[in-house]
Amino acid sequence: MSQKQIRVRFAPSPTGKLHIGNVRTALFNWLWARKHDGRFILRIEDTDRERSERQWETSIIKDLRWLGLDWDEGPDGTPDGVGDFGPYRQSERLSFYQEAAQRLIKDGQAYYCYCTTEELTRRRKQQLASSQAPKYDGRCRKLTAQEMSAHEARNINPSLRFKIEGDKLEFNDRIKGKLEFDLAAFGDFVIMRADGWPTYNFAGAVDDSLMNISHIIRGEDHISNTPKQLLLYQALGYEAPCFAHLPLILDHDNKPLSKRDWCSSVNNYRQAGFLPPAIINYLALLGWSPRGEEIMGLDKLMDRFSLDDVGRSSAIFDIKKATWVNSQYIRKLGVSELTELCLPYLKQDTRFTETVAQADTEWLKQVIEAVQPELDTLDKVTEHAAFYLYDNIEPLLEAEQPDISAEAIKLVKALAEKLNEIEQLTAENVKQLIQQLKTESGATGRKLYMPIRLAMTGQAHGPELVELIPLLGKKRCLQRLHQMLNWL
Repeated sequence: MSQKQIRVRFAPSPTGKLHIGNVRTALFNWLWARKHDGRFILRIEDTDRERSERQWETSIIKDLRWLGLDWDEGPDGTPDGVGDFGPYRQSERLSFYQEAAQRLIKDGQAYYCYCTTEELTRRRKQQLASSQAPKYDGRCRKLTAQEMSAHEARNINPSLRFKIEGDKLEFNDRIKGKLEFDLAAFGDFVIMRADGWPTYNFAGAVDDSLMNISHIIRGEDHISNTPKQLLLYQALGYEAPCFAHLPLILDHDNKPLSKRDWCSSVNNYRQAGFLPPAIINYLALLGWSPRGEEIMGLDKLMDRFSLDDVGRSSAIFDIKKATWVNSQYIRKLGVSELTELCLPYLKQDTRFTETVAQADTEWLKQVIEAVQPELDTLDKVTEHAAFYLYDNIEPLLEAEQPDISAEAIKLVKALAEKLNEIEQLTAENVKQLIQQLKTESGATGRKLYMPIRLAMTGQAHGPELVELIPLLGKKRCLQRLHQMLNWL
């Protein structure tokens, strides 16, 4: 296996939005392929005709491309080509499964089953009532040609079942170590449904072999599927790939991360303003221990990643840690790029849509640069930039309900008079102006700064005044001072 090219696949089913746990699986496959100059393949497993929808496939592809997890080949491109490949789709590969199924029938390793869904359900209930592990009882294994003809005369479309032979099966998992299964607990399982479509385990085994997959890296919830797939590889004469089952991602209650959980949806992170490299970085840390620094770009992740460092224990998803990682990436962005990323959030906020539309680009960059250290997600820009962009402070004052003394009113009036005398505001002359107010009024601390801050922002907390006032500019500062005086 070590001499073969590393070939891995990510094989989601298009039955819903991409789960963050599946993204972690895709990432580990992608890193393993890139580290070893291998191939990363995207295969859409859409043989569940009732639940699979093309809209979910489109959504999955969109999310993977947004995250930067590109794949290397597809049915519409050569393996060594360079381009925007579409994924493999199992729904377009039915002939491969039919051919493999016929081989198993010919070799006596599969047989037609005429049991109806109702019959199977009834027998399952009987087994459970008798404290038996539910499994297929094999009653169609030895049907005669006459019996099969009788079933077909009743217009029953048969499924195709694989014969399980042997007592035990074991394999070495790259992460979990040696795993052993009692085959007596398995019943003969369906590989082709009555509707003519393959089941998950059969289609996957055939495709993994035809696509020369060297490593199957997936969640440990798939361990129970592995024995069936190994039996199919053996029966079809395929070489089995190396299996590596990843620990599950759990929530803080030690339960698998639910699809209903905010943290599970990639789209939620996109809307909240997480950066793709930050999501990738954080997910890489879930179950994998890089032994050192935590903030790593893709190049370093590729260089450091190893399946040997993937633990066996489940990983706890910590949204606070994920948000912190995102904040580190935001701090690294250049102001021009960050401004472009923040603009959609600013334009959506009706409080300052007009201000943003009319704002000078360079001034807006200064605002974004001022709030950059406070941002842990991009959507927070509307909160932290509001002091600069939202000119109507009266509603804010009403919400704050500050207790303004006569001395504070005098101080606000004095500030307005002094601002009128300054041509251009800078951090230095604002510092001098505040010092003059302090000397003349005798106010210090909260009594000095609170009235000024309320006048400028309408709130008791906010940016440093020496940064805020110059960015607001003389005209807007005076406007806000007069608004406060009128409000009082």
